[in-house]
Amino acid sequence: MVSLFLSGATDPLQSAVEHYRRVDSYQMKVQTSSGSSTDVMLYSFKKPGYVRVDFEKPFKGAVLIYDPTQKKAKLWPFGFQRLPVFTLDPDNRMIKSPSGQRIDRSDVGYLFENAKLLASRGSTERVGTQSIEGQNAIHLVIKGDGKFSLGEIHQYQLWLDSATGFPVRVASYNAGGRLLEQVEISGLLVDPEFPLGFFDL
Repeated sequence: MVSLFLSGATDPLQSAVEHYRRVDSYQMKVQTSSGSSTDVMLYSFKKPGYVRVDFEKPFKGAVLIYDPTQKKAKLWPFGFQRLPVFTLDPDNRMIKSPSGQRIDRSDVGYLFENAKLLASRGSTERVGTQSIEGQNAIHLVIKGDGKFSLGEIHQYQLWLDSATGFPVRVASYNAGGRLLEQVEISGLLVDPEFPLGFFDL
């Protein structure tokens, strides 16, 4: 795969956004740490907003699916299509992350939108290139001016894979510099063929 940034893009974030717009679906392993809590999951996404999360930790076997046409999520605590099953609104506390992340706003596209909005009211610093788990990543620091924040988030640190533009690590901080959440991403598959019924409620 040809690197998006080898030519020295002046705006790596915008290059990543433009590449993302050409992607129809993706799947990746996600490890999220917030305080003393760590979640590990297989995250699958298909435009215009279908999400499936297969949990590995702490609720191994649980499956969460969001359907943008119904604007509802379903949670199978003991595995897909096993009873009991809960139908929930996406802002239900039961399925929000410790940092308040909603299932309907969990994809990479929303992250990029928030990062661009924060950058528009602040600054973007390109720190350099770093190797993370064997992947060359562009390290960006995006910070709001003054105390401008998106919710609690005043600063993002993004490590964007040079070949795909997808994040391999994301860290968010509040205005006081406290780490709110760190996300590690691996095993990315771009435009995989999901089986029939994979995102069915």
